[in-house]
Amino acid sequence: MLVKSSPTFATSVRSRRVTRGITQEELATKIGMSRRWVQEVEAGRVTPTLDAAIKLTNGLGLELHLKEPEENTLFDQIFEELG
Repeated sequence: MLVKSSPTFATSVRSRRVTRGITQEELATKIGMSRRWVQEVEAGRVTPTLDAAIKLTNGLGLELHLKEPEENTLFDQIFEELG
């Protein structure tokens, strides 16, 4: 999953947690945060620090990776397909 914004991150966290059948309380306990904090992150009202985001993603069985942006823009891709 590619996350490009805080709202996308929040939605992704909630979706992954629900898919795995984990409650907010269980996730919070697993990562050493409060249930309220997890709730606030999922609602997009709190943007976690990098350390907290790593704990959160690891707690959901995910890894956080950095990736170079693709050099071709959508315009370039369309132009290549037409040309």
